[in-house]
Amino acid sequence: MVKVREVFYLSGYDPRGARHYYNLYKKESQKEAKKGEIYRLSKREKTGPHRSSFWIEKGTRRTRYHFLEWDDLIRKRWEKSWIDFVADLYHILRSYLFNGAIVRYARTSPVQMIAAFYPVLYLLFTFLLALGLFRWSISSFSPTVGWFVAGALGGVLGAAVVFFAIKIAKKLAVFWLLRIYKFSSEYIELPNEDLKERIKIFADEIAEAIDRVQRGETDEILIVSHSVGTILTIPVLAELRRRIGKEDESWSRVYVMTLGECIPVVSFHPDAGEYREQMRRALEGSPITWLDFTTPIDGACFPLLDFYETSGVKVPPERKPRYLSPRFHTLFTPEGYRRIKKNRYLTHFIYLLSTELEGPYNYFRLTAGEEPLERYTSSFKGGEK
Repeated sequence: MVKVREVFYLSGYDPRGARHYYNLYKKESQKEAKKGEIYRLSKREKTGPHRSSFWIEKGTRRTRYHFLEWDDLIRKRWEKSWIDFVADLYHILRSYLFNGAIVRYARTSPVQMIAAFYPVLYLLFTFLLALGLFRWSISSFSPTVGWFVAGALGGVLGAAVVFFAIKIAKKLAVFWLLRIYKFSSEYIELPNEDLKERIKIFADEIAEAIDRVQRGETDEILIVSHSVGTILTIPVLAELRRRIGKEDESWSRVYVMTLGECIPVVSFHPDAGEYREQMRRALEGSPITWLDFTTPIDGACFPLLDFYETSGVKVPPERKPRYLSPRFHTLFTPEGYRRIKKNRYLTHFIYLLSTELEGPYNYFRLTAGEEPLERYTSSFKGGEK
């Protein structure tokens, strides 16, 4: 009988920290009551320099949910000015277009290619429209009101375009996507010593939990990551394999769940040899159960893509993640599903939300349910890609 589970959660590229994700989990888990599922959460507390934790009680099961914090590093990289966005624009073009990486995205995931260049095209169109209005104002009004007044009017029109474009861009997640792609290229191209150190700290904390499994204090470990957090899962697992014996029997009670993954944004990079080696090491030794959930309505992920095969990392098929669709269209009413599909933010965070209808995928049952994880994962038999 499993009594205690520990969950380690890695968020995506989000400057919001543990408080936001604790409140989200609390709010959404309470909605499960309509299905007869009651989750009781303790208060959140700081349990390490870069970790916040809370307990979840569900029947006789207790789950210790750890939020691994790297939002402070994200805020350091969170550009705010238009000059920063223009620099990001150039950086993305250089990292993904000029080196031919875009060709691989087009072949493996056209949806992701569109998502990558959607913010690029949006910003380019904004600049061209502002410049076009400026030139139109000068050519149309300078003969009657003079160059100075015509130029001033053109400047006002251009500034108005930029002002409203910013407001619309925030609603369409343009800048968020831009930042994600810049981070992903810099992850390979820059030293990122602060992030590498943080990854080692995360591996330390999970290794301590695996020690608790060996001592019988914890029954199973679940490593959950979402969005850009899935990119960090690879080096964390590789580091864990180095620290814990590759054939240690405790690996049978370590589970991995990646949600809305965007690993190829890094692994497809021409200079990502070290990262691809970490991908290989992550699956060495005793097999682990790895569930990878993606959905085609999420424009910021690679839906049902075998990121090991497409990244050129050869591992035995039986060791690979199981690439699964949550089949969200069966978990919401038609009205609720249409509402979510219209909102880019919700389609990317849908994995963390309470669903309206019952089905195999249930984030709260997977992370804090009463049954051992092995029983929940078996419900997805036959649901693979």
